[in-house]
Amino acid sequence: MKILSGALHPPLWASLIFVAALTACGGGGGIESASTQSVFSIEVDCTNCGATSPNIFTPGSSAGVWKYVNVSGSESVAKVAISGLAGQDVFMTITNPTDADIALPVSGNYRTGGAVLSVSSSVKSATTSSSAKSDEAMSDFNAAGFRGYLNKNVAQSKGGLAVKTILKATTGDTRRWIDCLNTDFSVCNSTDNGRDTTLVEQRLAQDGRTVNFWVENSERGPSRITDPMVSELMSAYVNPLGIHNSIRSLGGEPWGATLYPDELIADNQRIDIVIANLTPNSSPSGVQGYYFSGNNFLSAVFPASNEAVMMFIDSEAAYLNPDLTASKTVLVHEATHMTNFFRRAATRATPAAFALWLEETTAMVAEDITANRLTPGFNPVRDQQLSDYLSTRSGNCSLTNFQSTIGICFSYDVNGVFGGYLVRQLGVDFYKALLNSTHTDSVTALDQAIKAFRPASSLGQELRSWAQVTFAGTPSSDLPAGFGYPRVVMGPSGFDLPGIDLVTYAGISRFSSSSPASVRSRASVSWKRSGTVGTFTENVIVPAGTALTITINN
Repeated sequence: MKILSGALHPPLWASLIFVAALTACGGGGGIESASTQSVFSIEVDCTNCGATSPNIFTPGSSAGVWKYVNVSGSESVAKVAISGLAGQDVFMTITNPTDADIALPVSGNYRTGGAVLSVSSSVKSATTSSSAKSDEAMSDFNAAGFRGYLNKNVAQSKGGLAVKTILKATTGDTRRWIDCLNTDFSVCNSTDNGRDTTLVEQRLAQDGRTVNFWVENSERGPSRITDPMVSELMSAYVNPLGIHNSIRSLGGEPWGATLYPDELIADNQRIDIVIANLTPNSSPSGVQGYYFSGNNFLSAVFPASNEAVMMFIDSEAAYLNPDLTASKTVLVHEATHMTNFFRRAATRATPAAFALWLEETTAMVAEDITANRLTPGFNPVRDQQLSDYLSTRSGNCSLTNFQSTIGICFSYDVNGVFGGYLVRQLGVDFYKALLNSTHTDSVTALDQAIKAFRPASSLGQELRSWAQVTFAGTPSSDLPAGFGYPRVVMGPSGFDLPGIDLVTYAGISRFSSSSPASVRSRASVSWKRSGTVGTFTENVIVPAGTALTITINN
């Protein structure tokens, strides 16, 4: 479906002008002619800021932000003429809030002249490398495939919903777990796809739920997964401010009574975490862990099921990293998927799991929200994802077309940063509301959650505000209200998030010297015009359905 920004209304102040030819000056680019294009002025897009009028920048208070939103059905021209500059750079962004890529005209000059494409090493990832967290087939199953195994006739009574008594495992017990990673589910079985493990540690969480940590036998030992490592991970999971309680307070229970007792397992008040070598490559990169909702089905319905509320995490990601930070964030990530499935699928008459892009975004936001509790000194958005996102060199990465392959537009970085922006702008309660949304369409769910906490905004408007100041690198001290990554102070939610100052990433090259052929769906293209003194002027082609934003920092 096509969703336009709530801000997409024809500006009353715009004067429509038809011209035979337009030229740009002072900005080093623009268009040479636009005989059939309409020309519009820009408008101020911030309050109490350096944009004191559509045409004047006044240094001293905060950065200036301007916009032009093209709601017409054809290409338009935004006439930019801003005075008051004393050598400042001018940053511009075209944002596409729609669900389809939009072509950019060759004459548009959406590029930064002489841009350097290298990436600074001044900001280092706290983990060894970014890596995909799930297999695509499993992600597809978690998002939609599970529906084919659920009975359409929802149980009308409480019969069959009682807690099922299952023999309790004890420390030292062994079990073979089925691991269907990169395996056809129809042939996945314990003989060919089994992981032989030992229960190394068992503890009770505060709510009385048993948490078990199993370790693959071949991965347990002095140079691999040690018992103290398991104990540290267990503590991170079950402590009062640990993963289990944190995720429950954000999104609810990991499992309980379901509406599908003939297909899904009963609640045995247990969480099983299996540490195994998921991607044996002698590296902490690769698949770091996964939650697979197929394991929540009865094996009579889904034969490859382990019939457990469980997750796998990678052993090499634990013992080949300098500490267990990455493993703790993976546990948060997969625990979020676990609660999402229970809440949005197992307990609803019309199951509505999030689409992959939003499912993964919510898991990345959970990592961000819980970081101060679990990994003090390390925040995944601030210390890893944001620098990687800037390195895309324009931000032309679709929010909703999820890319799990490591490289430019690696969606775990892109969506993680956008989620980090939203939760800092709208608060932890926004995130909780999103998790509990009753909308079945994921774009609508996120758009409506944004509107609930910022009524005049929308998903499209937040995408624009996010990309613009992020690529402009506006320092925290220079940010107008409603922009950037402010600190979330401890409140009733019990969580606090660090603010992120974009000046930290000044050494990262983020612009391209070539113009892309299109701006992708729900993505942005950003570029820079360097060092203008006096008045900056440029006529910018704005394709139909997109928005132009301009930022000038002090």
